[in-house]
Amino acid sequence: MYYQAAFGYRLVAYRGPETGCRDSVSYVLQQDKIRLVLTSSLHPDTEISNHVAKHGDGVKVLALWVDDARKAYEVTTARGAESIFEPETHEDEDGKVVTASIKTYGDTLHTFVERKDYN
Repeated sequence: MYYQAAFGYRLVAYRGPETGCRDSVSYVLQQDKIRLVLTSSLHPDTEISNHVAKHGDGVKVLALWVDDARKAYEVTTARGAESIFEPETHEDEDGKVVTASIKTYGDTLHTFVERKDYN
């Protein structure tokens, strides 16, 4: 894969038909604390394929690791960012993660991820 060879990322996860996902393939690549999720549609009329047709290859969601997802959401929406989803808490046996998402311009989303209580 290009990103592995050119930039030293390593493949850490995969999802596609072999894992039960029939409409897209995703590769998670990691280098230190940077993770890229590269996703391609397997069908011509999906949210992913429509985004690529409109914008070409690009970034749909930028996830930002923050200390306080609720505060980041409140500050940015108060300054005019469009809410995509309000802060949500996701919990499992390893702890909890808080996420919230906004849109500032175009079709790119910014998702705040708070992991301070997750192992």
